Amino acid sequence: MLKSDCRSLATLNLACFSVCLHRSILCRAVQRVLFTRALRNPTSSYVQGMNELMVPFLIAFLAEFQAVPPLELDVSEITTSQFHVAEADSYWCFCKFLGVMQNHYTFGQPGIQESCFKVKELLKRADSELYEHLTNEGVDVLHFAFRWLNCLFLREFPAKCIPRLMDTYLAEGDDLPHFIEHFCLVILLKWSAQFKEMTFQSIVSFIQNPPTKRWTVSEVRYFPQMH
Repeated sequence: MLKSDCRSLATLNLACFSVCLHRSILCRAVQRVLFTRALRNPTSSYVQGMNELMVPFLIAFLAEFQAVPPLELDVSEITTSQFHVAEADSYWCFCKFLGVMQNHYTFGQPGIQESCFKVKELLKRADSELYEHLTNEGVDVLHFAFRWLNCLFLREFPAKCIPRLMDTYLAEGDDLPHFIEHFCLVILLKWSAQFKEMTFQSIVSFIQNPPTKRWTVSEVRYFPQMH
């Protein structure tokens, strides 16, 4: 699974960094970081989706060598020694980052299960009408929030927004799980009026492909201010 996930990085929304993700040297670096982390953390090992959380760190550290924004990175200009330095830095930062959400990735992913329950309770208090409509349509929070909480919205937003999202996540520190739960709530409230007019299939389709592909950093910046 780990190998196939790394190979498929270029097909993800995260391939933001698609300019360089097709390069085998970068994919191998991602693979080594994830494999090493899995060996040193047998309780959680590797969970699908971790690859998406790791890549932004690697891209950011590589971009530092060229003093350019992450999306302007030219991997062909990176030396082997620079790759090794960036890979090592990415490993430690990635491990520290996951440490805040360790129980999101242990067997059964209890942390995500708990957060899904909290999102449901937050929605019930914030917009009872939407909560009742989703319930009546048979839409459970697990239908969409599980992926949100597992990949931290990196699949839902365009490449140019990912550095801003990651910066916010890192700033939240130990409060990140709490922040993500409220982030889920804000996303639901943004399209509350539309959801209330939709049936089960339309709601699920909308959530799986939200109209965020053309969003800019300015629009993403609005959400953290609401939590």
